[in-house]
Amino acid sequence: PTLDQKKTPATGIGGKFELRPPLGTAHVLRLGADLRIAEGKLLETPISTVTGKVTAVRRAGGTTSDLGFYLEDDWTLGALTLTAGARADRWTIRDGFYREVTAAGVVSTDRRFADRSGWSTNFRGGVVWKAGEALRLRAAAYTGFRQPTLNELYRPFVVFPVTTRANENLKNERLRGFEAGIDFTPSNAVMLSLTAFDNRVKDAIANVTINATTRQRQNVNAVRARGVEAGAALRFGQIALD
Repeated sequence: PTLDQKKTPATGIGGKFELRPPLGTAHVLRLGADLRIAEGKLLETPISTVTGKVTAVRRAGGTTSDLGFYLEDDWTLGALTLTAGARADRWTIRDGFYREVTAAGVVSTDRRFADRSGWSTNFRGGVVWKAGEALRLRAAAYTGFRQPTLNELYRPFVVFPVTTRANENLKNERLRGFEAGIDFTPSNAVMLSLTAFDNRVKDAIANVTINATTRQRQNVNAVRARGVEAGAALRFGQIALD
C-alpha cells in the first residue's frame, strides 16, 4: 500500500420549493427555488513503499453551496408546445483548507484558501411540434454550469508513481448546447426516436499532465461533444424491449 485513506466524511443537504399557479390549459408555469450544500473532509496517511511506514498525515476539505431561483413555462398552441426557462444561481466555495504533518509531527503544509462566490445565469428554450398522430418533431437549446467538486478543489491523490494535484482555483464549467430530434410512434407497441446534439463545455475540468510523474486538475479551454442518439422501445403484452 502507498496510501491509507482513513476517513472521508461528507454531508449533502438540499431542498426544493416550487409553485405551479393555475393559468388555464394552455400554460404550465413553474417557479421556485432550490438549495444544495456539500461539506466534506479527508484524513489520509501516505506510506513509504520502501519501509512500509507512515510518512505524513494529511487533512483537507471545504464546503460548496448553490442556491438557485428558476422560472419556466410550457405554452401549448394547438399542435405546438413552446418551452422557455431562466435560472439564476448564487454559488459559493468556502472554508477550504489543506494541512500536512510529517510522521514526526512537524507541520509541512498549512494552507487556508480564500472563499469565493458569484452568480450564474442560464436559459433554455424548446419546441415540440406534433406533426401527426404518430410523429413529433422537437428542438431545444440550453446553457448550464457545474461547480468543481470538493475532490477536484482540495484532494490530491497518488496512483503510484503519478501524483495528481488538486486545484483550489478551479473555475465553474459552463455548458452551451442544442439538439433536435424526431419521435415516431406508429402504435402503442412501438416507439422510435432519433436525436442529434452539439454540446460545448467551456473551462472543462481535466487532469492535465505536467511531467512524467505529476498531473493537476485544471480548466481546459473546452470539451465539445457532437453526435446522434437513436432509441427504440417495443411493448408486447408482458414483454418490453428497449
